Amino acid sequence: MGEIKDIVKLTCAVCAQDGIISGVELDTAFRLINTSFNKISRKDFDLCVEEFFEEDRNLEKYLISLPESIDVEKILEVCFESAGSDGLDVRENFAFDKICKHFQVDAGEFINK
Repeated sequence: MGEIKDIVKLTCAVCAQDGIISGVELDTAFRLINTSFNKISRKDFDLCVEEFFEEDRNLEKYLISLPESIDVEKILEVCFESAGSDGLDVRENFAFDKICKHFQVDAGEFINK
């Protein structure tokens, strides 16, 4: 479950940039992670979210904890769609841009595809 846990926490890190992670963002993240990656129970997902709030890590630390074999397109989609599900705040957009730069992906091209 380590890879999924890292994905959940990275997604939370993006969604939390505006100061709150809404229920809509969590529901969207849960659905997309289950569709795009391995299945995770809602209970395990919620435990990952709780762990995220107990940690003192920045976005970059969550990025570097991802395995090298991760599907970048899927990660970007989960983060972007989850953060944008309740309206994409400028701080969430900035965090998404950081993720794109980390993976050497043009954020504008990804968003407009």
